[in-house]
Amino acid sequence: MDDRRPPRARLVGAALLLLLPAAAVAASPWHAEAYLVFLALPPTLGGFLLAPRLAWLGAGLAAAATAVGTAVSPWPWAGALVMAAACAAVAWGSRSGGLLLGTTAATPLALALVSPPASAALGIAPGDPVTPARVLVAAGFVALGGAWTALVLTTLGRHWRVPRPPGETARGARLYGIVLVPLMAVATAVCMRWFPDSHAWWVLLTVLVVLHPRYDRLRSRAGARVAGTLAGGFAAALLVAVVPDDRVLTVLGVLCALAAAWANLARPYAQYAALLTLTVILLTSGTGEPFATDLERVGLTVLGAALVLAVVVPGRALLDRRARRDPAGDDAAAVPPGADPAR
Repeated sequence: MDDRRPPRARLVGAALLLLLPAAAVAASPWHAEAYLVFLALPPTLGGFLLAPRLAWLGAGLAAAATAVGTAVSPWPWAGALVMAAACAAVAWGSRSGGLLLGTTAATPLALALVSPPASAALGIAPGDPVTPARVLVAAGFVALGGAWTALVLTTLGRHWRVPRPPGETARGARLYGIVLVPLMAVATAVCMRWFPDSHAWWVLLTVLVVLHPRYDRLRSRAGARVAGTLAGGFAAALLVAVVPDDRVLTVLGVLCALAAAWANLARPYAQYAALLTLTVILLTSGTGEPFATDLERVGLTVLGAALVLAVVVPGRALLDRRARRDPAGDDAAAVPPGADPAR
């Protein structure tokens, strides 16, 4: 029998190799930018799951999203239009199994639009004007992480047999896009206009990861996202209180990033959400008060999940009522956004 599942030793070796760029940056004077190296890991992995060569596509999308988001960050309505276009592409790509690739590639876009990356090593503060150098530095770190991740995955894993993400039906993808595009566009404009250079992008991240074309997955994700964020925030607060060195915290954040990527594929969603929260807080632990930051991110996560439920649940109830009144109509088979009954 041809068993091409990756051997455990090779998986461990690949994991250690994937850590190298982020660990090197974390140990350098650029340690505050280590989180940018991590940003490319999820979309690169998402592309690899579709086809090994598409790992490079995921890496490129992450770097391009960071560059575009940073460049457009001074203009809220332009940012909203860019986000709307990106989310339309996410919905379209979900038909071929590209949901993970699309949502994780949109994450650096959300971050860069609301809180464009700064660089302490170059003397670039969060509120400074956006310059070409700032755009290139931000995109460069993401490109470094993406290129290395793609190289490791395509070299060591080109013969691995990995489960390809399932595609969504045309109806499910269409309804998903109908909800995702305007919700993300409006939320992006609000965050950029009234909460620039803040953690408000966490609301956008929550919408991206909670909203799902299948309604059953959406409901379970909303609760798991909030629970995981609470657990991850509590763990991060303890670590920040016990470990005073920012560089050690950054290295721990890199390890959590790798664990989060694995959990996204093999563990319950609440565990992934906890590790993702822990990763981001540890990698950005040098900015602001850690406990206040934890509380802020938990609150923003609850807000993002509530936004999704506030839009989707009434829409689901409305379509259910219309379906009961007209069982033969088109709405009888529709779900907002959710699994097509024909699946």
